Amino acid sequence: IISNSVPQTKKPKFLPTTIIHAIFQGKLRIETMSRRTNLTSASIDTNKKDCEEAWEQTSVKEIPFLCLALDIPPMPLFKDSRGGNIIPQIPLFDLLTKYNGVKFFDSVKAGIQTRCRFTITKLPPYLIFHLKRFSKNNFTAEKNPTIVNFPVKNLQLNDHFAFESPFPSLIDTKFNLVSNVCHDLPAGLGKEAQQDPLQYGTYRVHLRHPASDQWYEIQDLHVAETIPQLISLSESLFSIYASSSSSSSTSGEPEKKTDRHVSFTPLPPTTVKRAA
Repeated sequence: IISNSVPQTKKPKFLPTTIIHAIFQGKLRIETMSRRTNLTSASIDTNKKDCEEAWEQTSVKEIPFLCLALDIPPMPLFKDSRGGNIIPQIPLFDLLTKYNGVKFFDSVKAGIQTRCRFTITKLPPYLIFHLKRFSKNNFTAEKNPTIVNFPVKNLQLNDHFAFESPFPSLIDTKFNLVSNVCHDLPAGLGKEAQQDPLQYGTYRVHLRHPASDQWYEIQDLHVAETIPQLISLSESLFSIYASSSSSSSTSGEPEKKTDRHVSFTPLPPTTVKRAA
């Protein structure tokens, strides 16, 4: 009875509750439109502006995120002159257009066409990218070996996201790679083998030592030095970037004053009464 009578204050939305949320959590705005249609997912043209038919329902919501999922384009169906599959390469910036607030994504289910677009409104100090390489159908799981070319240093994101801040010049939009997780398959294990790549693959981790700026490749108990040029050529699965202010603070460099968008609730001031 006493607890119910105490007035409870409403907690702020998206307030970091743990150290994980404080350093990895950002904010994402999702705009969703839906309407009834006779089209299918294969016949939708996302570049065509449908002005004739109005959308029946429109909703805008903002949700927190801990990592950003990046969709890798499917592999080409044709093969090279030697009969082998061509492994394409794509820059990371092409995948980031998913969150620029301009590109639309359409889907059709049960006669309802849904159109969504995503906008990043708040960047965390540490940004995690999840490259979606694995897909599953009714028979087996497949892995997309497309090479995603990403910069190791000075990943500039000011042209890819829509920031909502009264001081845009204080937003830290430059990121540096601090860790990378990649997945490798044994030679000869592919689509023809009809085997699950998650069961037969192995993982490697690339880590950067902040003090010496040296990169290391770690697999189980094996640790070896590596160079940044080889990291971007691996089949990355997770890439962790740190803002320039966060990475400079861990390497011992002087930290610049930037807006990291991490908000905390300050504790109320307390008074201590001294005994007479």
